[in-house]
Amino acid sequence: MALFMTPPLLHRPGASAFTLIELLVVIAVMAILISASGPLMQVLRGADQAGSDLSAALSLARVYAIANHTYVRVGFSQTAVATGQLPSTVVVFLYSADCDLDAAAATDMANAAEWPALARTLVLRNLLVYSNLNGTTPNTSGDAYPAQTTIPQFSRQVPTGSGPASSLKFSACIQFNPNGEAEIDTTTPTTARYIKIPIDQPQSPGNLQAPRDQDPCIVRLSGVNGNLTVLRKGEGI
Repeated sequence: MALFMTPPLLHRPGASAFTLIELLVVIAVMAILISASGPLMQVLRGADQAGSDLSAALSLARVYAIANHTYVRVGFSQTAVATGQLPSTVVVFLYSADCDLDAAAATDMANAAEWPALARTLVLRNLLVYSNLNGTTPNTSGDAYPAQTTIPQFSRQVPTGSGPASSLKFSACIQFNPNGEAEIDTTTPTTARYIKIPIDQPQSPGNLQAPRDQDPCIVRLSGVNGNLTVLRKGEGI
């Protein structure tokens, strides 16, 4: 009686597997296409969801920097997006078109040809970034903070809603190097051990200095390996 057996899989001569860089490029391109095909990313469900969305966007920025051997900068601006509403945090993701930092002054960062947008603008509605918001487990009080950056402040025309683009100043920034390391100090340069982005709702339109402390969230980024941790209320905050 003949036995039917599945022949073993053979390696085809000349066949080559995907390299890690090729795989990263595919992932980055897919993420960019998805973000470009959808509407403006807007966080409407509080700091907890904002932390998850920001964490995913930072991962995309790092992967793109590695896959394309370029520099990616993530800029933060806190502004009033709509009249009568609490200010929001607007986040842009830009990359060096020349894959270097020769054109990295404030005037260059304002030029979309030299620093094109990697993905759609991320708007964290009614949420601000507070430096005094810390975690205790783990302790984030000594972490780097994007506003401590030495990257020059720059202005960009960016969309923040369904209306025309607005000119916003970005005074806080994180930079991903071609090797995937993150830093805020570009004068040394120094890879940050950890970078924290603490977000929460302000108390009221008349008191924006203090967070509401009802739905806080901290996105913690490892500058060396890009690991991301989202700390939420009740998890050491």
